Amino acid sequence: MLAQYTQKILKSIMGDGGVTSSEIIGLAQRERLSDFLPYLTYSANKETFANIDNTEGYMWECVPSYFQTEQKVKRVEKMLQLKLPRDSVWSFHMYGDNHIKPMLDANKIGIQRNATLVRKSADEYSNHLIESTNGMPQVSEIPVRNFRVFVTLKSETVLESNQVVAVEEGLKSAGLCPRRCNDGDLARLLRRMLNNEPNKPVSNEVSKSKPIRKQILKPGLKTSFPKSGKVRIGDLHARCLTPHVVPSKTNTIKENKLLGGYMGIEDDGNQLLSPFLYTCVVSYMGVQEEFENKAKIMNGQNLVGKNAKELQKRLVEYRWLNDLPEDTVKCRVHQTLWIFDTSEANLDLSVNRAIRIASDEDYTLREEGRLSTTMFLMSLPFGYYNVRGNAETIDRYNILPASSVASILPLQADYSGSVRIVDDERVTNKPVLCLVGRKGQIQGYNVFDKRSNNHNFIITAGSGAGKSFKLNKFVNDYYASGSLVRLIDLGYSFEKSCRINNGRFLDIGKEKMCINPFYSMAKDEEDSERDLISCAIVISEMINSFTGAPLSELEFSLLKAAARWTKKQGNIVKGIDSTRDYLENIETHAKGEKILDVKRAVESAKIMAYNLRDFTSQGVYGRFFNGVSNFNIKDDEFVVVELQQLKEEKELFPVIIMQVINSVTQDLYLGDRSYQRFCLFEEVAQYLRKQGHKDLGRLAMIIEEGYRRARKHNGSFGAVLQSILDLELFGDIGQVIKSNAAYKFYLESEDYVAASERGLITHKGIALEILDSIRNQKPRYSECMIETPFGFGVGRLIVDKWNYWVNTSDGKETQKYYDLIRQGYLPEEAISKLSGIPL
Repeated sequence: MLAQYTQKILKSIMGDGGVTSSEIIGLAQRERLSDFLPYLTYSANKETFANIDNTEGYMWECVPSYFQTEQKVKRVEKMLQLKLPRDSVWSFHMYGDNHIKPMLDANKIGIQRNATLVRKSADEYSNHLIESTNGMPQVSEIPVRNFRVFVTLKSETVLESNQVVAVEEGLKSAGLCPRRCNDGDLARLLRRMLNNEPNKPVSNEVSKSKPIRKQILKPGLKTSFPKSGKVRIGDLHARCLTPHVVPSKTNTIKENKLLGGYMGIEDDGNQLLSPFLYTCVVSYMGVQEEFENKAKIMNGQNLVGKNAKELQKRLVEYRWLNDLPEDTVKCRVHQTLWIFDTSEANLDLSVNRAIRIASDEDYTLREEGRLSTTMFLMSLPFGYYNVRGNAETIDRYNILPASSVASILPLQADYSGSVRIVDDERVTNKPVLCLVGRKGQIQGYNVFDKRSNNHNFIITAGSGAGKSFKLNKFVNDYYASGSLVRLIDLGYSFEKSCRINNGRFLDIGKEKMCINPFYSMAKDEEDSERDLISCAIVISEMINSFTGAPLSELEFSLLKAAARWTKKQGNIVKGIDSTRDYLENIETHAKGEKILDVKRAVESAKIMAYNLRDFTSQGVYGRFFNGVSNFNIKDDEFVVVELQQLKEEKELFPVIIMQVINSVTQDLYLGDRSYQRFCLFEEVAQYLRKQGHKDLGRLAMIIEEGYRRARKHNGSFGAVLQSILDLELFGDIGQVIKSNAAYKFYLESEDYVAASERGLITHKGIALEILDSIRNQKPRYSECMIETPFGFGVGRLIVDKWNYWVNTSDGKETQKYYDLIRQGYLPEEAISKLSGIPL
């Protein structure tokens, strides 16, 4: 059967130098693994592979899903039901690849700053993650890796072009983002995998003068496939696991867990620890005939004796399949899990871990022995020989309907972030932030992604969520990438980062700073008018600064009229004085205008004028808002505006906050628009609430305007909230703020379930369970769920010693840094001494 077929095609296609049928069937120890590989040639015109079994095939690399939803499974099912030739063979491969260097290289290429400390920070973090491909001690030795999915389809009967298009549409509709692979892609994948060369340059060149299969393995690579199943491929040890017992019922959640749990710290011990290749081969040929024949045999059996239990089980299976609708597409499915490691001890641990994880999901896995060569070949792309009798000889398959097959295919792993890079040739978007998923997936993010409708964000973090450390890493990474950084802080969390980067630290309250709300840097009429409205909003906060009470519609209309009058008169240097003058003498300044016909208008204007006294040039707070504005940060690349000194000034503090946010975001108008401006302000809503402010609508309007300016002027504006529930404090504008932020970073908080119940977030079910499981495991790592326009998932920040000391804002640790600076150390020298890492 297989032997005769294989011998025939090998002799006819390859002539001398191929392998004989007895060599394939014997499955003995070999040193020439390349003799067994199926790859002959590649047609660039047709984008097809010619294989040794006389088939023509297509290959795609796909992006694995975080979770396979019911809709995605249905679409995969429809793809498996396409009208394809009966000899068609699918293979679906999930590869836990420890080659992560392209992502880290792309991150470093994106760094625009040349400061020694910036470059050193990037190099140390990159080296740390490369080393972590062997396991991270902070998270139970989970390795950093790149989960990759490959799909192949081959048949002896040439596929029609419309059939290939239908397959690609099926993959796209399932959210798998397929990309056609060529011979270079296949060669580089197998060269890295079989020659064990992760994170090293590997050629994708393929000569047309000899078969592809002869260009994969390094010359002299020793391989061994003994009957014990303890395989050696060069310096790699390898073992194969296949299902001996499969669950009677499964679902995509159980299948997801086969490659590692997703619930964080409770699942850190439920992860695969070594590189692996998980393959599902799906074929159709002979399935219906086998099903019918075996059903007849089973129905005629006497269910007695030692085989009774197995026979009864088979009968139940066939009856179940027989009860399905007549047009049900039935498939033959082979599942294999190969695990690789350079250490035999580590491999033993990984194999036992995989067996235990599978048993938790009602699978019983067995280790393969004498069939290891066959199982290895069929686990590779195009590796299964679909000839009559082959499946029965191997006897490692199940017959399932397409609906069940779609649920068990290895298409889901870990969240890969919004920027995914798997090789050096296809870098179109450089990640600024690099995190690690709960299963070890390297993740890339960039809020300035050109595919985003806007680049704004919100960050929510409860007490003790590791916010300060993560935000320092966040802003330092964006500064390194060339962004101009503007931070509004409350508590000196960013002072050290500011000074490390030779930035400008403005401690409002200690400095003689005038931030005149009438000062505008707008370059068009639209922005000029919006600035005037923002100015009126800030002044309205002055009017009710003690209580924070809202203004009525009439009062705000009067205030806008006063602001416009002041601007028209050219009195912006002492704009608050001029505004008060207009309100106090409205009968004169608005003479002849209809506003004076409105009942209570004059009375309301005079009350507002009276309330503005403390903010005029003669008032106790006047120096901050009257005069020539000297708040000019357009030439500064890293700015921190610190408000801590003013937080006890109950009347001044909310006004200062609003005007600082207003002034910082006005900076977006200035300078070269090619420079990205990154603006972030720390949580203030909770503090204002504690001060007794009953209405935060005005703050919300200023924040909303900040988001609008950022969207228009190539900026990124972000608000930090102590709780997602803070959005309720902003009233209706809370949802506007949320919808204007394309990126959301959710750190540990106790409020996510309540937020879901109140409709502030849309996550339900498993998504909400994952969100609620976010934890800060200081000092090992901190977690956050990142919601992007391209999906959402959990990322972990796990840093090296160097970056720990760069980003820590802990009081005692920060003091150690400043002590060294006072002794004359340069910033990079101080970090080197504290971290123990030489420059």
